[in-house]
Amino acid sequence: MILCSMPAKIKDFIFEPFKLDGLSGTKLLATRKKDGRRFVVKEESAVGTMPINNGGDVRNEFVYHSLIKELGLPSLEVFLFEKFSKGKSGLDGYAVGIEYIDAKPLTKQEIQQNPNINMAHLVGFHALSHALSDFDNRIEILITKHNRIYRIDAAESLHYDTSLRRIKMGYEHVIENFGQEHSHHYINTIKAVADLPFAKIESILDRLVEVFPTEIKDEYVDFFNKCQSACREFAKTV
Repeated sequence: MILCSMPAKIKDFIFEPFKLDGLSGTKLLATRKKDGRRFVVKEESAVGTMPINNGGDVRNEFVYHSLIKELGLPSLEVFLFEKFSKGKSGLDGYAVGIEYIDAKPLTKQEIQQNPNINMAHLVGFHALSHALSDFDNRIEILITKHNRIYRIDAAESLHYDTSLRRIKMGYEHVIENFGQEHSHHYINTIKAVADLPFAKIESILDRLVEVFPTEIKDEYVDFFNKCQSACREFAKTV
């Protein structure tokens, strides 16, 4: 994987309009000039809907995709752009670039009929939606022609109300929808979050504040302290 320096320079990309169902916010498709790789570009929301205030959707996308890479789940390359000024791109403010993949939405029917879907990854994404307090826990997952799955649209992850109760509800949801035989994947993912060295989380946040004001780091540190505490409590119950 070729990583962009942080923040990515606007001049290093060619931008064009783009629409992808299931992905919230203003979007463009950016092609990186040096290697031709393409990225979906999401602009911050005009009104902050997240507990971590305006632009939280862009920041949360960056933090989420960086985090799942540390947890060993399939991850897309992600980076923050330098701050846009209104110009040819049409963007104005903060934006995140997320690797574009040729894939389709994963349906319940395919989950039931396709034996090649990696259930550890699928259940892991659902576990994280509860551990990281997605707004409504409805997550968008894409599947490639090679049966690799990816979570997209993590703008409403990282809510402030992470709790043991929410994580337990997710566990019951997984058993109900995927069967008891896959519940250990949920447990393993929650334990992985609980055991992740905090230094790795701080490294992600340090990259975040290369673009955003440094004071937002404290809000994320508080969130992850509560998140890991709830995950540790859950691990004691199973």
